[in-house]
Amino acid sequence: MTCVMIYHKKYCELHGILDRHFNDLLNDEELSTIILVNFRTFRRLSWALMFSVFVVVSLVAVAPVISLIHQHFSTVYPMTYPLVYPTAYPWSLNRPGLRYKIHLIIELFATLPQFSVTSCIDSLFMLYGFQMTSRFRLMAHRLKTIQKMTDERKVIRECVMQHQSILRSRDLLSTIFGPIVLWLMTANAISLCTVIFQLSQMKTMTPSTIVHFMAYVIVKIIQTFMYAYTGTFLTAESENYQQAIYDCNWHANKRLMTSVVIMLSQKPILMTACNFSVVSLDIFVKVLNTAISYFFLLQTLS
Repeated sequence: MTCVMIYHKKYCELHGILDRHFNDLLNDEELSTIILVNFRTFRRLSWALMFSVFVVVSLVAVAPVISLIHQHFSTVYPMTYPLVYPTAYPWSLNRPGLRYKIHLIIELFATLPQFSVTSCIDSLFMLYGFQMTSRFRLMAHRLKTIQKMTDERKVIRECVMQHQSILRSRDLLSTIFGPIVLWLMTANAISLCTVIFQLSQMKTMTPSTIVHFMAYVIVKIIQTFMYAYTGTFLTAESENYQQAIYDCNWHANKRLMTSVVIMLSQKPILMTACNFSVVSLDIFVKVLNTAISYFFLLQTLS
């Protein structure tokens, strides 16, 4: 969220480039079937992340309420008054007064941004990645049917302009989400390692604890996979676009030969995180390998 606020102008530019053109394509029934290929995969990943985050946040928020109800009906005395987060304040909150209720309400409301920001920002990255891949798919479709067009050079010109627009969108997306991706890859590897190690050290676990830990692990895995899959899918679609350029029967058309050769010299698009690492499925595998490696290291040291 902080990166989006810092790069607000670039975000508005990115949204203007991708969203407006994408909405125009959706209004065309023929083109909408082309650009919406594999949309279900993106939608299912977004829903899976949203549901997992909701489960984790709900368990965290409901835990103190359930504890209070359990103590009340079990006639536990003296009662403990837990908060949503294990925080320490310079004042006492051991009494069921107004101060405790205010703190509990504030912390309960503080869980809402965790759900909304986590699920929305990650899904937003996938949305923009999907919109970029849909442009590649549309350009590939036009090149495959270029022989049916009356003005072939116009099609080439539009594809070149669209490709430049995608390159600009890629740069903006990398600038805005690059720090987020880099932080998530590092933090998720540490989080997965820590959670797995904690589970291995527990002798007894309640069903709620198991659900909480499993939902948290699923959130981190899906979150990492969403970014990695989007980067890989974007690169794959750019390679398919280059293949469509090569297959457009340009060998026998001298008017298109020069333009096509220049277009073929373009490299496939790669999404990077702060120019430090390429966002692809390889980085997803590296995160899992890092988490497992450090888990075995902690087990050895313990």
